[in-house]
Parts: sequence; structure tokens; C-alpha cells
Amino acid sequence: MGALQLALIARCELAALLTLGAGLGDSINPQLGLTGAHQIWRSRTSLVLPRYLKRNGKNTVEGQISAELLARELPAAKTIPVIDPHDDLALDLRRFVRRRNKTSNPPLVDYGFTIELEFDVPVRGPICLG
Repeated sequence: MGALQLALIARCELAALLTLGAGLGDSINPQLGLTGAHQIWRSRTSLVLPRYLKRNGKNTVEGQISAELLARELPAAKTIPVIDPHDDLALDLRRFVRRRNKTSNPPLVDYGFTIELEFDVPVRGPICLG
């Protein structure tokens, strides 16, 4: 018999997900990237921005990320460095699909960013942006 594979599908508050019965909440945390609250969060998938990228103003990489953090009621990031696209982590994330198929609308910016968020206080994740 092969290994059991489990696909978790849930639409709920994060606190409810973490209280699943029979200890599942504790064992699922590492799978969701939940090992506690952290001040520094780094991309695990490519970030595709929702709006056209501009050099200045609210549609810069930092501006769009700040707006998404605010919309998700997360604290503002102290720093939002974009990781060099030649960094090993950024190269690993290129395998992620950034657009679906030719019949759907392509993303406004067909480029995936690798970012790191640093907060003044520990923030519980996962943090999903883009």
C-alpha cells in the first residue's frame, strides 16, 4: 500500500483551521508554513502583481505590496526588498505558473517577483499576496 496523500481544502479563518481536531492542527502547521509568528517572511512562490508596474507612486512593487498588506489587515512592512532574480531562491521560483492558458486573460505583469517582508512585530502567516 502506498503512502496516504491528503489534500486539505478549507475556507475559514486561520484560527479555526489551527484548531482542527485530533491534533491535526499542530501537524498541518508546517505544511502551511505555520511554525509561529515571524518578523521576516520570504517568498515561497512567485509574486505576480495585480496592477501594471510603475516606477513611482502606489503602483511600484513596494506600493502594491503595501496596499495588499493593508487590505488583508496586516501591519505595514518595515522593508520590502525584492530579491535579485539571479539569486538561487529566485531561480527556483521560476518553475511556478504565472498564467493559466491562452484563452484566459494574461496577468498585467507577466513577471514573478521574489520578495522578503520585514515587520516591526512578529506576524502569523501564511501571507498570500498577488
